[in-house]
Amino acid sequence: MRQVTSLLVRRGLVVLVSDLLFDRNQALTALRFLRHCGHQVIVVHLMDRAEIELTGPPEVRYRDPESAASVVVRPRELARAYAATVEREITAWRSACRRHGIAYHHVLRRAVRHGAAPARVTFLNPLVLLGLAAAAIPALLHLFERRTPPEAEFPPLRYLSEAERRSARRLKLQHVLLLLLRTALIALVVLAAARPVVPIRASGAHEPTALVVILDNSPSSG
Repeated sequence: MRQVTSLLVRRGLVVLVSDLLFDRNQALTALRFLRHCGHQVIVVHLMDRAEIELTGPPEVRYRDPESAASVVVRPRELARAYAATVEREITAWRSACRRHGIAYHHVLRRAVRHGAAPARVTFLNPLVLLGLAAAAIPALLHLFERRTPPEAEFPPLRYLSEAERRSARRLKLQHVLLLLLRTALIALVVLAAARPVVPIRASGAHEPTALVVILDNSPSSG
């Protein structure tokens, strides 16, 4: 934080992305100094969903990835107290930041993508998708071809049985692959005729005068 304050020579935007597992008073002192210098400050409190609720086996030893500290607890017994402690910590950070004009955002790790919904594939000719039923034609033809074969006498049947036994696996695999290839070919032709469209969302942003992003790369932050 001290290095950031010394590098900023003009007013700008400072974004702190961290799990905030450090001394709150010391961090707020540095953030207040940045606000005093005229910078806009945003604190992004990043947490994993597993850190909100205490769950696990009946008894487990939790270890701090940044130190040798560890504690053995029963999650079910401490779940309510732990949730209350986390809520108090989030409330304390939010209140302290707002009191000093600092924007505070509590973000769960899965929500880092700004809540953007995944793009859905649409089709310009959706009625053509009914043709996917034709993909079942190769399988139906394969079933209809399995009729009762004619009989014929063949003295060296022992040799033929041995050859059939050695080649059974290869021939079966060959038939299955050929059936899948024919089915996939029909499905691809139908999908191409339906003309799929994938929407692409583009957004632009005005380049700020100065931007500093502080990322907490400690082991606890993932």
